[in-house]
Amino acid sequence: MYWLFLLSTGREEVSRLAETEVSQLFAKPRSFFYIWDMNIEELREYCLSKPFTEDTFPFDETTLVMKVLGKMFLLVDINEKPVAFNVKCDPEKAIELREKYSFVEPGFHMSKTHWNTVTCESGVNKKLLKEWIDHSYEMVVKGMPKKDREKVLKKSK
Repeated sequence: MYWLFLLSTGREEVSRLAETEVSQLFAKPRSFFYIWDMNIEELREYCLSKPFTEDTFPFDETTLVMKVLGKMFLLVDINEKPVAFNVKCDPEKAIELREKYSFVEPGFHMSKTHWNTVTCESGVNKKLLKEWIDHSYEMVVKGMPKKDREKVLKKSK
């Protein structure tokens, strides 16, 4: 057996492959090396697993908006391929992520200071996507009135 180190968002991930699989691996397109295939259903389900989250279509029939107690924390066009979504982000962290990852850009049609657009085709793994979704959710909860914030935090435990 061979150990093959694959690069994914700057981290090494190990995959055990049989001898015969090694030659087939390099014949596949470069996108094979990335773990990015979070589809719209997985994205929606992950968001809805968070306390007091709802999915809405307040703008049009294709823009899915995820809200916690009525406050947006994620927007995504359900027809866009590849999946690209907007998440709220701490301003300093937003700049850092844009500089570090080519698939993170200033929020499309959003405040460029507080929102990032993440395109899922460019090599981001699901764990990283979930971290950014969690950060967005937490940023929105942190900005809520104390009563609402405590309600969400109590349910989260």
